[in-house]
Amino acid sequence: NQVQETSVSFTEHFGLQLGAGVSSSPFGGIPILTGAVTWKRQIYVEAIVGHTFWNGSFRFQNVGLNTRRRLAGSNFIVYPFKNLRAGFLAGWVRIEEISQDYYQFVRKSEGLLLGMRAEPLSFLSVTGAYYPSAERTAGIPRAETKNNLFLISVTAHKTFGGAK
Repeated sequence: NQVQETSVSFTEHFGLQLGAGVSSSPFGGIPILTGAVTWKRQIYVEAIVGHTFWNGSFRFQNVGLNTRRRLAGSNFIVYPFKNLRAGFLAGWVRIEEISQDYYQFVRKSEGLLLGMRAEPLSFLSVTGAYYPSAERTAGIPRAETKNNLFLISVTAHKTFGGAK
């Protein structure tokens, strides 16, 4: 008996991952949606969006404003070992607290993410990232650098394709 080998084409290594979860932020928790293109389920290019559906509050020039938080960003994730579902992450994220009255930010934070991602279960990811962001408040022209922030997110996901 001979075992017949079949080759996998270049495009069969590509896959798609969709997810939903929650992320921390300098302004509080944010529900997130993620979408990633994956190659061999070892390299991921991921887009992240998030938005709160509840009102927060922020005082600006003695006026109380109803606010919501939103997040947008992207990550590049590499799992260096096939059998170990822990990898390295680099990305960029922008987080804003938006006034519902004026549809403009009252606080904004933007910056680089450097961290790690682990998959304790095949459908669950936990990400921890260092986030040395620059934070800006409405009415102040310069951003203030905030050091030593750490963001964490938990995402349930489903992956399609990406033959190994």
